Amino acid sequence: MTTRPVKLWKVIVFAILTALMLFLTFTFSGMTGDAFRTWQLNRMEVQERLYESVAMFYAYLQMLIFAVLLLAVCARGLLRAVRPPLRPGRLSLWLDRRGLWLALILAALFALFFVLDRAVLQRIYSTPETSEVPATLGDRRLSCRLQIGAELAAFGAVVSFVPGLRGAIRRRREK
Repeated sequence: MTTRPVKLWKVIVFAILTALMLFLTFTFSGMTGDAFRTWQLNRMEVQERLYESVAMFYAYLQMLIFAVLLLAVCARGLLRAVRPPLRPGRLSLWLDRRGLWLALILAALFALFFVLDRAVLQRIYSTPETSEVPATLGDRRLSCRLQIGAELAAFGAVVSFVPGLRGAIRRRREK
């Protein structure tokens, strides 16, 4: 049984990154809450204010999701720096066995969400707004949700690409 010595610089870097991501997560959480309250206040206002409130809420929600994902990655790096694993985890082994398929599937899902978002945006731009009733509110919310789905798919593709690449290289060396 071999153990690696803890590298102090690695612990310090991941501790600083984790603290920064924790701060950003709480900041984006507060901003998301404020944007949601603004959306609720403006839901009976004119279309421009309502659309701006919806867009800001989903933009802050997207930043919050990204900050939470980066916080999880930094916290995992900090735990790995402090206590290196004795053997690879189940998720790493699963990703190694699957190769790059999961990354390719998630990249295709990202492309699908991106194209669907562009189609919804085109429908929004071609819809005439003639009254005080917001005609494209549902489409705008759908567009924002598709953007969040595309963000999650892209992040998953990047995260699953590294272990998949390692597994592919390892299998190639064994042959």
